[in-house]
Amino acid sequence: MGCATVKTDKEGVQLPSCQNIAGVLKITITNGVLFHQAGVFTMDPYLNISLLNQVFTSKVSKKGGVQPNFNETFTFFINSS
Repeated sequence: MGCATVKTDKEGVQLPSCQNIAGVLKITITNGVLFHQAGVFTMDPYLNISLLNQVFTSKVSKKGGVQPNFNETFTFFINSS
């Protein structure tokens, strides 16, 4: 994105200083459902979420198994160009 982060909104999200920001997309991941157990070991799932050049990784859901809980919000900035 190439913008300096200088401002913070009312929810504590740091906003870039670019003039071409068209909007903000906030995605909240609450939980997941995996359709099979991968082997006999305990699974510790996590998420990788990307939009264009913005990438976020969730925290690992320790011992989440096939029904992990995340409860995390990710903020993406949408450019107008």
